[in-house]
Amino acid sequence: MTIAEKQVARTLSKGSLKHDPLITSGADVVGAMAFTSKLGSMLWRVKWGNDKGAVRPTAILLSKKLRRSGEASRYILRLAMIALQEYVDTRCHHCKGRGHVINADKVVSSCTHCEGTGIARISDQRRMRTLGCNEHAYHQKWKQRLEQAHSMLSEHDSDTGHVMRKQLKEN
Repeated sequence: MTIAEKQVARTLSKGSLKHDPLITSGADVVGAMAFTSKLGSMLWRVKWGNDKGAVRPTAILLSKKLRRSGEASRYILRLAMIALQEYVDTRCHHCKGRGHVINADKVVSSCTHCEGTGIARISDQRRMRTLGCNEHAYHQKWKQRLEQAHSMLSEHDSDTGHVMRKQLKEN
């Protein structure tokens, strides 16, 4: 987590906007967010501010950017929700992101769910169930679109980080 990300997380979680000209304050962080893209700032609210109320609006905004003419919006919104959830919550839920588990005999072993990485592995089966599509449709259309959504989130996240560091003059 960069300094800018920590400042955003602290500001958004505490809600403090007191201004102090000698230090980077909450007001500075919120002001810097005004220079980011709408999707980028919403993504950071969800990712670093842990703002549960911003999840659906962020997914809706992402779905509008992903939607092509003639596509059913409900599928695109489901796709956006999956992509956002996977992008924001990368921890393996079995080992809680540690990469290892401790059994009843207090023996530590590598987590078999994430293969010791601590990063969640999302199955295509789970994605198909959430999207409500069959395997053929998923591989023909939705898997590629999900990768596109992940790429878009990554781009906006990266751009927001760059803008925040520039605005807050972080080196």
